[in-house]
Amino acid sequence: LSSIVISYSCSNELEDVGSTSAEGRMVTVTTRSATAAEIEYPITLYAFRNYDGRLVTSVTANSSSDFQMLLPEGGYKIVAMAGTSGLTLPTNPSLTTDIGVPDYGLIDSPLQIGRADVSVSNTVSEVEINMTYQVSQVNLTLTDIPENITSVSVSFSSMYESLTFNGTLSGSKTITMDLVNKNDGTWYAPVAYM
Repeated sequence: LSSIVISYSCSNELEDVGSTSAEGRMVTVTTRSATAAEIEYPITLYAFRNYDGRLVTSVTANSSSDFQMLLPEGGYKIVAMAGTSGLTLPTNPSLTTDIGVPDYGLIDSPLQIGRADVSVSNTVSEVEINMTYQVSQVNLTLTDIPENITSVSVSFSSMYESLTFNGTLSGSKTITMDLVNKNDGTWYAPVAYM
């Protein structure tokens, strides 16, 4: 059994239109890719206040079109997330809120997260976010299983059980996957992420 930890970044720029208002200032956010891989959509940006970790705003894009974040002056942690299908995300998280991974520990898409700090003031506010995978890909195939075997499962331990918006990892979990028989002594598991 081997799992692959994949590093990923994506490229999408949020435009700083240079505007200010009583509500705050538009901030330029750029996400970067270390590879030629394209960004997975939708991508959601969350802006949390540094001093108390509370959510100020979030924006989601379903395509590569630009989107903007209007933030009051102050310090923020910006968290970008993509590949969240199958996760339970609260409507009003804080930096210390757990990202809801299913109880069985596996998800169907590769979760990508990036974080960056930004200080919003009257000067131009820009931030660059490097996105990375927070999961390992699991792709199992077992061969030479005797034909009289009627079910096969594999258990292994995940690297962590809990992940928060600020990146804190905790716990570990034993995950069991039931494999599917190809009728030739080969059993396999569909690709999943833990």
